Amino acid sequence: MTLDLEAEAAAYLSAIGPRFQRAGYELAGNVNYEGVVFLGVARREKLSAAKVGMSREVFVFRSFERIDVAGIRDCGTLAFQYATHEDKGSVPRGVGGSVWAFSVAIVPTVDEETSRAVRTQAPPKHFAGAEIPAVVELGTRSVHSFEKTPIWGAAYYRGFRKTIKELLTP
Repeated sequence: MTLDLEAEAAAYLSAIGPRFQRAGYELAGNVNYEGVVFLGVARREKLSAAKVGMSREVFVFRSFERIDVAGIRDCGTLAFQYATHEDKGSVPRGVGGSVWAFSVAIVPTVDEETSRAVRTQAPPKHFAGAEIPAVVELGTRSVHSFEKTPIWGAAYYRGFRKTIKELLTP
């Protein structure tokens, strides 16, 4: 990671941190998991009638000089593993609990193919949870995320899009 990207990513996280705090998220920086250091993690658990029980939302932030579709998927998989790794002592998924892992890739710029894939390809789903990828493009100050509503999870994706827009927009 270049010094400029590192500084810009840190500035971005500092700017959006208060939004997460106001929304009730706990924030942590430089979280080490499976040999990868996440720039930041935002986590909140809340009782949600829409999600039928205790809902855990975890945002995992990483920066990349460049990212492609495979990198987005890898980032999402690791974020979901991290989010579910903390299950101990929580309401079990599917029995009143759910886990929603937002993997946020912070990049200077994103190519059209990767942007299109993030916006149009349904994110991986899991039992009582999902991976929700987003790409924050620092160069254009924009966020790329899934724009459609899949049949599975239709009740949730409008809220996910709203959360992404409100919390991640630079």
